[in-house]
Amino acid sequence: MIPVLSRIAIVCYRHRRRVLLAWVALVVAAVTLGPSLAGRWTNGGRLPGTDSQAAQDVLATRFPDQAGEGDAAVFSGIAGHQAAAQEFLARLGDQPGVTSVGHLQLAPRGDIAYAPFTIANGPNDPNSHPGQTAAAIEHLTRPAGLTVAFSGDSFETGSAPKGDVIGVVAALVVLLVVFGSVIAAGLPIVIALAGIGVAVPLIGMAAHVVPSPNFTDQVAALVGIGVGIDYTLLVVTRYRAALGRHREPEDAVAEALSTAGRSVVLAGSTVVVSLMGLFLMDVSTFDGLAVGTALAVLVVVAAALTLLPALLGFAAGRMFQRFRAAGGPVAKPRRIRFAAGARLSSLVARRPVGLASLGMVALLVLAAPALHLHLGTADAGTDPAGSTTRQAYDLAVQGFGPGAVGPITVVAQAPNTGTHAGATPAAGPGVPTLVTSLERTPGVISVAAPRFSPSGTAADVQVMPAWGPADRRTAALIDRLRHDTLPAVEHQTGLITHVGGETAGDVDFASLTSHRLPFLLIGVLTISFLLLLVGFRSVAIAAQAILLNLLSVGAAYGIMVAVFQWGWGSGLTGAPAAPVAPWIPTMLFAITFGLSMDYEVFVIGAIRDARAGPNDDRRAVTEGLSSTAGVITAAALIMALVFGSFVTSNSLNLKVIGVGLAAAIVVDATIIRLLVVPATMTILGPAAWWSPAWLDRLLSRGRPPRPDRQAATTGAVGALGGHAVGQFPDAGQDPDLVLAFGGQPPGQQQGAGQ
Repeated sequence: MIPVLSRIAIVCYRHRRRVLLAWVALVVAAVTLGPSLAGRWTNGGRLPGTDSQAAQDVLATRFPDQAGEGDAAVFSGIAGHQAAAQEFLARLGDQPGVTSVGHLQLAPRGDIAYAPFTIANGPNDPNSHPGQTAAAIEHLTRPAGLTVAFSGDSFETGSAPKGDVIGVVAALVVLLVVFGSVIAAGLPIVIALAGIGVAVPLIGMAAHVVPSPNFTDQVAALVGIGVGIDYTLLVVTRYRAALGRHREPEDAVAEALSTAGRSVVLAGSTVVVSLMGLFLMDVSTFDGLAVGTALAVLVVVAAALTLLPALLGFAAGRMFQRFRAAGGPVAKPRRIRFAAGARLSSLVARRPVGLASLGMVALLVLAAPALHLHLGTADAGTDPAGSTTRQAYDLAVQGFGPGAVGPITVVAQAPNTGTHAGATPAAGPGVPTLVTSLERTPGVISVAAPRFSPSGTAADVQVMPAWGPADRRTAALIDRLRHDTLPAVEHQTGLITHVGGETAGDVDFASLTSHRLPFLLIGVLTISFLLLLVGFRSVAIAAQAILLNLLSVGAAYGIMVAVFQWGWGSGLTGAPAAPVAPWIPTMLFAITFGLSMDYEVFVIGAIRDARAGPNDDRRAVTEGLSSTAGVITAAALIMALVFGSFVTSNSLNLKVIGVGLAAAIVVDATIIRLLVVPATMTILGPAAWWSPAWLDRLLSRGRPPRPDRQAATTGAVGALGGHAVGQFPDAGQDPDLVLAFGGQPPGQQQGAGQ
């Protein structure tokens, strides 16, 4: 019986013109219709169970004119131009989508003033188009003699990286070196771009259903390009190996999809499962990111399983045609030939304890800065120089101090008012006591005059802290208000109080994320352990993978802290020191987990393949490492180049997630898969493959595999990872690829074929 993936490959190969036309039509339709069908991005998500969410609910109910996104207009040169500023604010308030404009407030020092205003940002509000509203506001004519800048999420100018093309071109160069063929090198790029070409418009449509932040499509594109190139590299490598055995192109395509295609399905499924685990966080921001990124991965997997076989059919015999000199015969391209893989495997065999210890020490050193991880939302001081949000930030800090860019909102309502606008009694009598207590709280610079709801049952007070919103001391002040100041006010006045606003919401977001992240880790790592236990029937291998995956992610966290939080790489990244956004560590874990699982299965599957032959355990590790070093190096280098290109974005969050993913991939593919894993496998020897008898009986359904079916059993592991299958016993190695990145081709390895 032909495996399902082989049947898919054969159908797509034979009907390649129809498949290609279908994908072209799909991409064109998605790109053309996607923008008109896209939903609305939202950077604000619910934080259930938090004090800031309770404050937001009170504001939305009691202050309908304040419901929406809080922004501000900051003026410079206000002396002698207050009337012009007031006239400008009146025109601003007439803009569609602007629901309220606050009073102009003069700075105690400097020639600066600001006025808050609200932009409609509700899902059921027909005037809710924050981006369009912000664009219209920015085009308003400025009063003569005044400089006007705007702050708020709608005015953010974060963009996709300008250097993403550089990353793709660099990946293409690596692929050219690996395959020596323009056609073969171009296929991974085509598959990745086709996948995200369809996925990104779908992500915009999904925003109708799942609230998604405005950087969802950019993160998804980042991941989609990386995994698209990675998955296609595996399939094309297998196809090339099959052609090397003089198979017909159609048979080679079927073999490639039957082996490496299963690896693609497993790797993609693992990433998707990890991303769906983000729903355990119960934070809507993660829901949108999870759905968007999972869509990108799924579409790329679909392209690798359908479009790629069709394109391989068009390439056929020209797939690996050598470069031809002008007017001359076909010439074999110059290869980078070195035995790094073979030398590394020999070194690991001779010094396993020392190299394993060295690798673990390196991982712990890289992960050490993660102990100082500061989750928080960076303020507009990290925005690009010259942007309106950065100008507004600089002016506000100059005139009012750093706390002006992140005021804290304290909401108070009278007891027993519920949520009905007409409820009584009034909140007024206790509010003066509230204001006095806030003014006396250490760390509070000023307290604005309270604003009362139309019913008089609630009031909100703007509190200016002494520090900026990203400062740890601001978070400590919010904690002090919640646990010391406000409980005393409640006891004295009977008011029900909450601390909210964007700054408090960011603090609660970070706290909620850090408290729920362990649940995500436990859930995903448990599933990972069970999958590896079933796949390899080894407790040690499954446990090793879990530990090393954690160290890999920890090392990536440490690198992020050092580069961005401590500012060690500010000269290279162009990013000032700032806290790490709360969603980044969670997304980083979810994405890199699936990618590292693929490398784990690849290496262990190759070692088990070699062990099924005449080799002992030590020789099996040597041959497994030698045969996989090349493709792991190539795949990791390509993904690092693509992810690293996001450092050229003018969005701090995109810089951080790009560098974090690149660091995780490099650490996982080098220190862990090429050093620690083979070294520990060598140390453990036969014990690495031990499993309880009950597990063997359960997985074999009580029937132990026949000795002559050992290779087929090993093939089951290949079915899990797509790298070692009994059906195509020679599919695990590509001579040219191994030569290009280290090692020796099959038949020339020491001990092969004995």
